Amino acid sequence: MTEPAGGPLERPSSILINGSNSVSTALALSRRPKYFRTSITVLDKSPFPSSDGSSIDSSRIIRADYSDPAYASLAAEAQALWRGHWGEEGRYSESGLVVVADEGKTDYVWKSLGNVKALQNAKDKVELKERRDIDRTMGTGGGSGTWGYVNWNSGWADAEAGIRYARRLCEETGRIQFLTAEVVRPLRKDGRVIGVELKHHQNLLADLVVLATGAWTGKLVDLRGRAEASGQVVAYVELTAQEQKRLEKIPVLLNFSTGMFITPPRN
Repeated sequence: MTEPAGGPLERPSSILINGSNSVSTALALSRRPKYFRTSITVLDKSPFPSSDGSSIDSSRIIRADYSDPAYASLAAEAQALWRGHWGEEGRYSESGLVVVADEGKTDYVWKSLGNVKALQNAKDKVELKERRDIDRTMGTGGGSGTWGYVNWNSGWADAEAGIRYARRLCEETGRIQFLTAEVVRPLRKDGRVIGVELKHHQNLLADLVVLATGAWTGKLVDLRGRAEASGQVVAYVELTAQEQKRLEKIPVLLNFSTGMFITPPRN
């Protein structure tokens, strides 16, 4: 988020948000009393929902299982929201999460287990001391890792359904408009960002400009030495109706030694 030199604007009349993470940002800002009278414009280079945005992929694990206590606490608060209206109509499934690691690489998982036990009901976290315990919990005839635990308070989200729901809530405010356009660069004047230049040489101005562009941020702002974008490969396996029925209630599997994860099949 960019602010003018000398401090933030008290009550901006207009906010411009660009990027694949802009829907949730717009919704959050629209609910703050400071912005109740502010018009918000959301820009994305692709029609909604953006096909190359990670916000709509099918691999969103909802968990408080993190090694950092502060992040685990924040994630636990988010989980409570998913158990409410955000997770209705199939947007969230609390299938359980099997967190594992390979021998000699279990430090992250130990810290994660300690954090979730401190935050949530410990009886729902079951240590899996051997590979056969992991395989039995997965119920698929196989698994991954040599040690770990299962947290039955975690699960996964249908990310595209979630972002469509967030968009609907944005539209209901009557103060958020959506535009499809590609931003070339931020526009600057007197030491502050005053808007953006679009691909076809049009300019959009606003009191406050937010870049919620995720991995694309380096195209607009020089992040060398400060941040580095990375990606993960996601593979899809076509299943028969019988296979999907058999596997639809398995827990999510996440191996922190390799980064491999598996979510239950749906559709």
